[in-house]
Amino acid sequence: MVRGGNVVATSQFTAWTPNNVGRRFNKCSMPKEQKCKFWEWVDDELPLRVTTLISNLKNENEALIRERNLLLMKVVEIESVLAGDVAKIEYFKELDNVKRRQ
Repeated sequence: MVRGGNVVATSQFTAWTPNNVGRRFNKCSMPKEQKCKFWEWVDDELPLRVTTLISNLKNENEALIRERNLLLMKVVEIESVLAGDVAKIEYFKELDNVKRRQ
């Protein structure tokens, strides 16, 4: 990006603050020791209704991700218990087979 006759290396980001949720902006992407103070909005300010909707959807998505992760942990626990139960069943079947052969 060119600003004031100078080329500025920028990166684009998305704001997640309550007042600017989902709004994109550019800022200098140089390392800290070379960073300039360049910063500008890409998007116009969004209506309150839109920022509220985006914020609510983001919160709902985060809650669903947390719920999914908890369910995945429960699946791992259940699979572990079932694997142990299957091993016990196999052990007792083998023990029963040994007794029958005697």
